[in-house]
Amino acid sequence: MIPISAASPMRLAYPASSIMPDEKDAPNLGGRPSKYDPAMCSRIVELMREGASKHEVAAELGIAYSTIFNWQNDGDKADFQEAMRQGEMLSQAWWERAGRMAVMGELKGFNATAWVFSMKNRFGWRDKKDIELSGPDGGAIQTANAAVTGDELRAMIRQAEQDV
Repeated sequence: MIPISAASPMRLAYPASSIMPDEKDAPNLGGRPSKYDPAMCSRIVELMREGASKHEVAAELGIAYSTIFNWQNDGDKADFQEAMRQGEMLSQAWWERAGRMAVMGELKGFNATAWVFSMKNRFGWRDKKDIELSGPDGGAIQTANAAVTGDELRAMIRQAEQDV
């Protein structure tokens, strides 16, 4: 328990500087030390070059998935951010290459449905949807050019006001 001064119940009996180390001595005053190591960046690229997901990378590095997200948004970790950008591109390229090879018959036992499902969920792929509008019997939609003069518009407004 922190001793409280008798003179003021809300003041410490000793200055904060005596219990708080200099920032240079303890750069992470907010909790446990970070697991971040710049050497992780090359491992990230290596793993994702083989098609690994962010979850796989987090598990391999021994960190939480949320930590990956936090480090990607940390302005002080530009090397990590670049490794993840490069890794995401390489991972998608790996999966696309696997799909291309399968289409050409080079991968035995390939499950196209699982591959498409993976591409949609991991890389934001979507089915293309074309929407076409047509008029009666599949014909063109008829439009009318209803040009109204100023006098005609004023007359329509007067009529509407009388109807109310």
